[in-house]
Amino acid sequence: LFGLNYKDTSHELKGCINDVEKLKETLQRRFQYHAQHITTLLESQCTRNNILHEFSQLLQKAKAGDKVFFSFSGHGYSYHDYSRDEIDGKDELVITIDRKGIFDDEFKRIIMQHLKKDVTLVAIFDNCHSGTILDLPYQYFKNQNGNESMIHHNKQSDTHGTVICLSGCRDDQVSIDAKFGEEYNGALSWTFVQLMKQEGNVTWKECVSQLREYLEKMRLQQVPQITCGTQMDLAN
Repeated sequence: LFGLNYKDTSHELKGCINDVEKLKETLQRRFQYHAQHITTLLESQCTRNNILHEFSQLLQKAKAGDKVFFSFSGHGYSYHDYSRDEIDGKDELVITIDRKGIFDDEFKRIIMQHLKKDVTLVAIFDNCHSGTILDLPYQYFKNQNGNESMIHHNKQSDTHGTVICLSGCRDDQVSIDAKFGEEYNGALSWTFVQLMKQEGNVTWKECVSQLREYLEKMRLQQVPQITCGTQMDLAN
């Protein structure tokens, strides 16, 4: 779990470290992850090298049957796509504490190199321009209409294992860092944690729909996205 508030910079955020704390609690309470199996890196620890290393290690160490989780809360950006594998002509990236970027192509390359066939990766990206941040080939419910057909990014390869990525907004949108109740959080992280406090199971389709309803009620325009490494039925 990575959280960057970029403290004492002109681009300082206020809720990203709180995102990490809340997501960690949710992983332990709702999904029975053990505290000793959760790595959190904050602020100065979130260098480009550290994020790439930890993401690679997470996938390399995973064994068949494992379900692993990765999250990033911080700044994101979009940039001209020189590899010409993006529908909109732009790559997406996250901004590290050492003012460097990690591009979607780099995350995808690590996934293709290290994710094993019977491992599931769930990722949450709470940053601007995060809709297709892992360059996954299948994008569901891109707009508000939950019945919209799947978009197949045919220049992106299917992954060997299962990958489900939940992101805070479309590629052309920003994700909000705001005060919810008594403290600041990223809007996606906060609404996801609230949803996970409810009893009973939800499908991924229901999850996305409810997250969007929460944000719409708060008059936030960002539309959470879900992308997958293989074609999936998210209604089950």
